[in-house]
Amino acid sequence: MEDRSRAPLRARPRSPGYLIDVVKQLREGGTVTAAESSPVSAPRTRQRERTTSTRALRLASTAAVLDALWHGEAVTGSDLIATTGLTRATVHDVCADLIAAGWVEELADQRAHGSYARGRPARRYGLRARAGVVLGLEASSARCTALVTDLLGVPLGTAESTCRRDAGERRTAAGEAAGAALAEAGAAVEEVLACTVAVPAPVAASGRVEVRSNPYWVLMDAGLSEHLQRRLSCPVRLANDADLAALAEGRRGGAAGVLDHITVLADGGFGAGLVAAGSLVRGRWGRGGEMRWLDLVTDVGAPIGLGPLLALWDAEGPDAFPDTHGPLEVEPGTGDLEADLERAHRVLREAADGDSRALAVAERAGHHLARVVATAAGLFDPEVVVLAGQLAEDLQPVVDVASHVLPELLDEPVPRLVTSPLGGGVIAVGAAQQALDDVRADALHVRLPGAAAALADR
Repeated sequence: MEDRSRAPLRARPRSPGYLIDVVKQLREGGTVTAAESSPVSAPRTRQRERTTSTRALRLASTAAVLDALWHGEAVTGSDLIATTGLTRATVHDVCADLIAAGWVEELADQRAHGSYARGRPARRYGLRARAGVVLGLEASSARCTALVTDLLGVPLGTAESTCRRDAGERRTAAGEAAGAALAEAGAAVEEVLACTVAVPAPVAASGRVEVRSNPYWVLMDAGLSEHLQRRLSCPVRLANDADLAALAEGRRGGAAGVLDHITVLADGGFGAGLVAAGSLVRGRWGRGGEMRWLDLVTDVGAPIGLGPLLALWDAEGPDAFPDTHGPLEVEPGTGDLEADLERAHRVLREAADGDSRALAVAERAGHHLARVVATAAGLFDPEVVVLAGQLAEDLQPVVDVASHVLPELLDEPVPRLVTSPLGGGVIAVGAAQQALDDVRADALHVRLPGAAAALADR
């Protein structure tokens, strides 16, 4: 299976023409608020009303040009005029400002590349991909994985550090992984423009773990965002791991181009990222994707992931996990998730090779997975359900069985069940993607390394 986790990330494009509308509104004497001029909620988005002025018009023009350059391909002034609706003089003046600020560079003309031989060469511009970097960090219960990318989403460095379930160790491991990934990327701490930390806990819209009644969730929080904020001196966002996996899958993974989808992390415990009509569904306290309802589902009994279950069924047979009508009193598996996942990978590969005993285990897992997916799909009605995590690359024998069983549990059409192409690093990929989106959404207020001030403060 192709591993897309090292492919460039792509920031979410803004709504077509929205920046052009902002510029036109300013020219016509209207007023624009920050909420109207930005389609994405960003950490430092300013809510104060901006009155009509030459400065406000210039900032709107700058935002339009910078956004048009963010796809990474070289464009000419004529391209930018067509995209933004701005005049030629304004486009080139704004590009000069962006070059001076460090966001953009002027590229060699097309004549140097043999594209044409006559006439005045067109000026060509491109985003400086290494004007800064972003950092995505997955902080699971056993390890911290960091990913550094440039502003076009190209991976530059990655690192991993193990930890135990101790708050201090988690903070230390997060710092070590971040530092090692930055070193591999050849990037200084000052170059990090935004960071997102993924944790296996519900995170509210406030960016905090506000449900403090669950000790595990409190431990997973561990003050990671505050700790990294002090080390990095840039905005640090805390987010749920399954939500970020859903972001990655929807942008460039198994649900790319799909507006209604669910991404299920299926390794140690089931958890989901829910996307409806293109928007993430968090709920009031961030528990939208918590699958604790599985405690009440007949023949499921708990949100235990496929890693421990496959290890159990491989060791004791497909009948080892009895039918249930309520929460389990004792969870299956060895208690060592890494060992369970290793055993699960082995039995799944044996099933793919046609081993009869392994196929029986995969069939048992497929029936179990079908009930898990059916309950989630019955609630949220997705078009696609993506199975993500470390096991995803080997889950096809289980998915084949579950896909066959789903029509018995749901009315047609049933959701399409697929495995993630993003590999075991999907959460770190989603975290880096969120950080990249945050930078793009608030670029005018981001001060680049070595710059005296952000564009909006000049």
